[in-house]
Amino acid sequence: MILAERPPLLVPALAILAAALRLWMLVATGSTAEDFLITLRCAENLAAGRGFAYNPGEPVLGTTTPLYAVFLAAAAALGLDPVAVGKGACILADSASVWLVWRLARAAGLPGAGLVAGALLAVSPPGITWAVSGMETALVTAASLAALVLRAEGRLPGMAAALAVLVLLRIDGLLLAAVLFAHCAWRRERLGIALAVFLVPTALWAAYAAWQFGSPVPASAVAKMTVYSWMARQRFPNLAPFAAQMART
Repeated sequence: MILAERPPLLVPALAILAAALRLWMLVATGSTAEDFLITLRCAENLAAGRGFAYNPGEPVLGTTTPLYAVFLAAAAALGLDPVAVGKGACILADSASVWLVWRLARAAGLPGAGLVAGALLAVSPPGITWAVSGMETALVTAASLAALVLRAEGRLPGMAAALAVLVLLRIDGLLLAAVLFAHCAWRRERLGIALAVFLVPTALWAAYAAWQFGSPVPASAVAKMTVYSWMARQRFPNLAPFAAQMART
């Protein structure tokens, strides 16, 4: 059975390579993305008891990744360096993504393709850059891949848990959640437990955010949609050619 196969030694080797490259880049450059500093400030204020806000006393959801902010706040509250903890978590997440890519390909019956994809992910320059920047990109990628893998393996409660983590990391994860749950419904699979696993944490957060900030949608997301609205006609410029190409294959 495909799902019962153990990963070849090349999979953990690629995961270790991914971590080593990112750690080397972190030590060599000390790179930090400015957007990470927004989340970091929210986390430090929360850890210090000044509230979940960028500016204490102003109930505005300034970070696009509330779960990551809470994670960093927990690290700070424990006396750890939230920057090091956050970047370390992102590096580990990218290593896990190498393994998850292989598992996804294995579930599709293409473990060899999974090795190639894992190798490409391990050495991807953008992946390395974002993993050491402190941004939540690697965490979002890992959560997305975990949801896809668990869906492919038929583990719906696990898929729902991964999707809940994804949505709490980034609200736009709702798009993937909608697609996967719609696919399950189309296949007429039982979703009772999975929906509960997904809805309980996300609904609780949405209720808290609506009460505390007025909306669960981050203010930064609204600001970016406003600032970049002039680019609306230029979004996804390659979508039509890509769809046409896929239709021919």
